[in-house]
Amino acid sequence: MEYKQSDNVSLLIEALINFQKDFHEISLKKDRKNEHLRNAYMTLDNILNTIRPILSKNGLVIVQSLTGSYLTSVLYHVSGQFIKTEMPFNSMSGNKGTNDLQNLGGGITYAKRYQVCAMLAISADNDD
Repeated sequence: MEYKQSDNVSLLIEALINFQKDFHEISLKKDRKNEHLRNAYMTLDNILNTIRPILSKNGLVIVQSLTGSYLTSVLYHVSGQFIKTEMPFNSMSGNKGTNDLQNLGGGITYAKRYQVCAMLAISADNDD
């Protein structure tokens, strides 16, 4: 795994602090239930639809892309400052009735959700 950032992140950090203040004012609801583990969690769509307006308000955007077997996420500020992380992802397995591409997509979705939440200090799951 790799972490990189621009030489200066002072404006980005200020924007993140303001993001956290704005985020604190909303209620992020767990919108799905895992029937096997019997716990509630937030879907990637729910998280992104909730945070995008707050990110934009504070001059921030998250860009995610696949690089080989890594998911790269970059949090950009309008100033050009950034924080970048990479993490490996794997295909899911054990889901009945799914093909290899669906299993790969599921692994990517999990990685995207975890990486966005980690970058923004959002708790999307109950701790095991």
